[in-house]
Amino acid sequence: MGKSEVTTRNSLKALEGQGLIVIYAHYLKNGARLENEYELTPLGERALRLGLQGCEKAAEG
Repeated sequence: MGKSEVTTRNSLKALEGQGLIVIYAHYLKNGARLENEYELTPLGERALRLGLQGCEKAAEG
Protein backbone atom coordinates (compact mmCIF):
# COMPACT_ATOMS: atom_id res chain seq x y z
CA MET A 1 0.00 0.00 0.00
CA GLY A 2 3.00 2.28 -0.01
CA LYS A 3 3.01 3.25 3.68
CA SER A 4 6.29 3.88 5.44
CA GLU A 5 7.42 1.86 8.44
CA VAL A 6 7.07 4.95 10.64
CA THR A 7 3.48 5.54 9.47
CA THR A 8 2.61 1.91 10.16
CA ARG A 9 4.22 2.00 13.61
CA ASN A 10 2.42 5.25 14.50
CA SER A 11 -0.91 3.84 13.30
CA LEU A 12 -0.48 0.69 15.40
CA LYS A 13 0.42 2.76 18.47
CA ALA A 14 -2.69 4.92 17.90
CA LEU A 15 -4.90 1.80 17.71
CA GLU A 16 -3.28 0.51 20.88
CA GLY A 17 -3.79 3.86 22.60
CA GLN A 18 -7.48 3.80 21.71
CA GLY A 19 -7.81 0.35 23.26
CA LEU A 20 -8.57 -1.36 19.95
CA ILE A 21 -5.53 -3.68 19.84
CA VAL A 22 -2.91 -5.12 22.15
CA ILE A 23 0.68 -5.35 20.88
CA TYR A 24 2.88 -8.14 22.21
CA ALA A 25 6.61 -7.67 21.53
CA HIS A 26 8.65 -10.87 21.31
CA TYR A 27 12.39 -11.24 21.92
CA LEU A 28 14.99 -13.98 21.77
CA LYS A 29 16.96 -14.83 24.92
CA ASN A 30 19.88 -12.77 23.57
CA GLY A 31 17.63 -9.69 23.32
CA ALA A 32 17.14 -9.76 19.56
CA ARG A 33 13.67 -8.66 18.48
CA LEU A 34 11.26 -10.97 16.79
CA GLU A 35 7.98 -10.14 15.07
CA ASN A 36 5.26 -8.52 17.17
CA GLU A 37 1.93 -10.19 17.77
CA TYR A 38 -1.29 -8.19 17.50
CA GLU A 39 -4.62 -8.98 19.11
CA LEU A 40 -7.96 -7.23 18.74
CA THR A 41 -9.51 -6.26 22.04
CA PRO A 42 -13.25 -6.75 22.56
CA LEU A 43 -13.66 -3.05 21.77
CA GLY A 44 -11.62 -3.49 18.59
CA GLU A 45 -13.74 -6.47 17.55
CA ARG A 46 -16.91 -4.45 18.06
CA ALA A 47 -15.53 -1.48 16.09
CA LEU A 48 -14.52 -3.79 13.24
CA ARG A 49 -17.94 -5.44 13.20
CA LEU A 50 -19.70 -2.05 13.14
CA GLY A 51 -17.40 -0.83 10.37
CA LEU A 52 -18.10 -3.89 8.25
CA GLN A 53 -21.84 -3.46 8.76
CA GLY A 54 -21.52 0.15 7.59
CA CYS A 55 -19.66 -0.98 4.46
CA GLU A 56 -22.35 -3.55 3.70
CA LYS A 57 -25.08 -0.94 4.04
CA ALA A 58 -23.19 1.47 1.78
CA ALA A 59 -22.74 -1.26 -0.84
CA GLU A 60 -26.48 -1.95 -0.79
CA GLY A 61 -26.96 1.72 -1.60
